Order: sequence, then C-alpha cells, then structure tokens
Amino acid sequence: MQLPDEAALKKLIAQGESSTLELKIAVPRPIELAERLCGMANGAGGLLIIGVEDGSNAIAGVKEPLSKSIDGILRAARLCTPPVTLSPSEPKIYRYPEGVVLVAGVPPSGDELHQAGGTFWIRRGTNTIPLTKAELLEMLYDRGSLTWEEQPVQQATLDDLDLKRFELFLESRDNYRYVRDQNLLKTPDILKRLGCAVEIYSGNQASLVPTNAGLLMFGRESQAFIRQSEVVCMLFTDEVGAGGFADRKIITGSIPEQIDGVAAS
Repeated sequence: MQLPDEAALKKLIAQGESSTLELKIAVPRPIELAERLCGMANGAGGLLIIGVEDGSNAIAGVKEPLSKSIDGILRAARLCTPPVTLSPSEPKIYRYPEGVVLVAGVPPSGDELHQAGGTFWIRRGTNTIPLTKAELLEMLYDRGSLTWEEQPVQQATLDDLDLKRFELFLESRDNYRYVRDQNLLKTPDILKRLGCAVEIYSGNQASLVPTNAGLLMFGRESQAFIRQSEVVCMLFTDEVGAGGFADRKIITGSIPEQIDGVAAS
C-alpha cells in the first residue's frame, strides 16, 4: 500500500484515531500490538503510527532506539496467525521537528482472517474488539473460506436422507455406476465424497451427519432443518403485481421435488 508523504501524514495525525488509524506513543506489548494489527488486517486495513500521543495527537517522537521499535512491530506481526504482512515490509521512518515517528502500513487481508492469542479481532471505530461467532462465520462465508453448502447440520442424521432417492441419483451418473458395480465404495463414503455428509466429533466419538447440500438434495423433510429452502409461487392479477395476487402456492421438499413442483404449478 502507498504510504502518505510527510505533509499528508501530519494532517492524518492531527485528525486523530479512526477505524484505519492507530496512534501510539511507544510500541505496545507484542501480544497487544498483534491484536491491533489483526483488527486492522481483518477490516479495511490502516496505519499504525508510533511516536504520537493518542490523547492530544501531538507528535512526541519515538523515545527508544528505532531498531528496537521496528523489531517490536515486526515481532507483533509474526505473532498473528497467519502472520500479518506489512506494506511496505518494514515500518517507515518520518522525521519531523517535533521528533521521529514510525509508520507501519497494514493492508486489508483479503481472503484470509488473522487471529492473535486464539481470538479473531476486528477494528471498530477506534477500538479493537473480538469478532463474535456470528460475525466470524459471516466473514468466512463472504471471503470464500467456508461454504454454506458443505457445513454439517448437527441436528440431523443419515436417517433424514432418502437413500433410495440418492441411489437413483447415482444410477443416473455413469462415473458413479462403475464405482457401485465394483463395490469400491459404500453409500456413506460416496455421500462424503459428494459433500452430502461429513464427519463431526464429540470427544473421541465420530458420527456422520448430512450437510446442508445433502439435505437440500436428498432430505426427507428438508424444510424441517432449512426453513428458508421453500419455494413460493405467486399468480398475480396483472403484469406488474399492483393488483395483488390471485393464487399462492408454497412448494416444499428436496430441490428435485421443488423443480418438478414449480414446473407443474
């Protein structure tokens, strides 16, 4: 990322801390600084500036040796999991009449999420706070690190899948017919390979449960677990729908059943 020049940086410092600007008089403890770096990287990125009083925004200068401060910042970046990559790779030195400041550029992480001390952090305003479980999952889905379809439905069991329907599906696919004929894989193995089931662990006990994709495709009662998976068909009284609707039908079942239901509506 492009760091500002001396004049632009001084204006930023005068404006005070924000969601993308952290001011410190000295390098904090490594784990504390790692949390702040993670928070910026998991958000919109930003600048960490050392040598500024964060209350008055006054440039006081770095008091300890610059090499020690730089090492402290780089060490904190390495404490993050995965490590936060600074841009440029080392903090930049700015020299003002009031004193010397260090600036570390923290780019947004993109697809990755960083943690420090076993916690995922995010920058909110001028604070760095832990991500909630819901926020973490949403960010992982948004970044493609998790796919909703492959997530286990822990309240379900394989009995909630219509395995006869699954067998018919396999029969319609030549590449799986060979596997079935050779008896190389059993149904649970194929369910796992197709992403329709996954093993979950409780202590040392493993159990195979359907995924969201498995329930959508082969569930006996898909909507019992995924309520939003129903299809609503509406027949309106006019082309723009301003006059209300004349008929309404809710179609449930697995995706193949819903496709047939919509076609027949």
